[in-house]
Amino acid sequence: MEAHRLHPAHYLLKPLEDSKIDEALDWIRQKQAPSVTPVYPQPKRIMIKHRIDSSFDAHEWHTECVDPGEIVFIAKNKSVNNLKIQLANGNVLERVNGTIKDWENKYAGLGLVQIHRSHLINLTHLKSLKPRGNEGEDYKVALKNCPSELAVGPEYLELFREKLHKGVL
Repeated sequence: MEAHRLHPAHYLLKPLEDSKIDEALDWIRQKQAPSVTPVYPQPKRIMIKHRIDSSFDAHEWHTECVDPGEIVFIAKNKSVNNLKIQLANGNVLERVNGTIKDWENKYAGLGLVQIHRSHLINLTHLKSLKPRGNEGEDYKVALKNCPSELAVGPEYLELFREKLHKGVL
């Protein structure tokens, strides 16, 4: 009765047999619902709404239709709650609503990886990972089509390296 209160996935009787264990594990693998984050279909174009400053201190909202592969990096703007998106053509979309986590989750299939609490990069634009020189064990990344080098936060370095070694590129 106690076992049933715990909602067992399967049961085995003694003496244990390898074939019965394999059968039980196969049954569990087939029946267990995968615990993954929702997968969003990856769009061919993304509509990105951003704010620009026009003449006379007026603010205008523009919507850019962007090929997701053109996104080089996404950065959190300091002291304000919005993002800046660097595109491969050199354009920068400022004051985009959302968070780094929103973008990482929604567009995970595009190779976007968080490397710092305020930076998300597109791995297809990665040029190099290098030490920051005299600043200890910290690293920075250089990106194609971008003069900026971005810091890699120490808490993100191990996961970032794992993704690089798995051939996510």
